[in-house]
Amino acid sequence: MKKFGIDNSQATEIANKLVPKVMEKFVNKTNDPNNSDFTLDGLLHSLTGGQSTQVAQQQQAAGNTGFSFQNLIQQFTGGGSGGGGGLMNIVSQIAGGAQNQQHRARGQIPAGR
Repeated sequence: MKKFGIDNSQATEIANKLVPKVMEKFVNKTNDPNNSDFTLDGLLHSLTGGQSTQVAQQQQAAGNTGFSFQNLIQQFTGGGSGGGGGLMNIVSQIAGGAQNQQHRARGQIPAGR
């Protein structure tokens, strides 16, 4: 809010109008079978500074072959393949990666951590 010089009510109004539209675009892009360049796995990789890719590799190395976050989500929405194995652990690792990515973007922690 400080960065753009807006107050709390203006920020809330912007968020209420913008966030649902942005999320709808993301959902449409990830569900578009003709757009293989934009995936949930790729988006998570960017948002978590690569932590999601490490988690997927760990899941695959642990025998959860074919693991991807797209498949994991599809399991909860009526489709997908592979096991969900340790869902809370996976979510925790992803959240930690996203938090570290935000800190790196703010210059609060060095890039290799």
